Amino acid sequence: MLVEFKNEKEQKRVALKIAQTFIFAGAHEEAIDTALVSEYCYREKFDAGETIYETKNFKRALGIVLSGEVAVLAVYREGECARAVPLRCMKQNDVFGAAAMFGEEERYATVIRAKKGCEILFMEQPLVAALLWRNPGIALNYITFLSGRIRYLNQKIDSFTAGSARSRLARYLLEYAKQNDTDTLHIPTSNLASTLDIGRASLYRAAGELTRAKCIEKNGKEIKITDILSLRKEAD
Repeated sequence: MLVEFKNEKEQKRVALKIAQTFIFAGAHEEAIDTALVSEYCYREKFDAGETIYETKNFKRALGIVLSGEVAVLAVYREGECARAVPLRCMKQNDVFGAAAMFGEEERYATVIRAKKGCEILFMEQPLVAALLWRNPGIALNYITFLSGRIRYLNQKIDSFTAGSARSRLARYLLEYAKQNDTDTLHIPTSNLASTLDIGRASLYRAAGELTRAKCIEKNGKEIKITDILSLRKEAD
């Protein structure tokens, strides 16, 4: 549902929130105020459980969470069945859509869904491009953010592809638990094996070893962490 500003006071309130995001850190008030009245900037409200972005239905826009919580999900398919696995949760002032803004990819990497009722401010590509062109500070913030994402992903690749299958699985489970504030993972074995770059047989052995060490419990596609301290030792 599209939301319009009721008055100047509300617009200022939103401007203050935007100023706390990575892209507008240190930006002049005029740049933010100009962005908010652009035809390419608008707010939408979403109910809990409502999908904001899908892999083939998304905007070339920067999304800023003004309120509520948003879940980022990976969708795995087995035949005609699909399962959405939480990757992380975004709250006020968190941003999504930066990496896909200027690419030609027709598929968004994840699904974004309202975890709680939320309000999102969208800035579409023409507006973001103009902001980057006219405001070097904003452009530097944007590049810095994307560079950070690349470093983060490289670290994850190193983490999940180095060491034994047992240690890879342990590190993945710890990272998943941290990102999603949960001790339970639901994911098809084939997808987990692909993520860790190991064979299914190796994954089964690793899960069995961690189960016997009483670090986890495995029941079908569900893996539950039962001893996080022991699991951390396995990850080292």
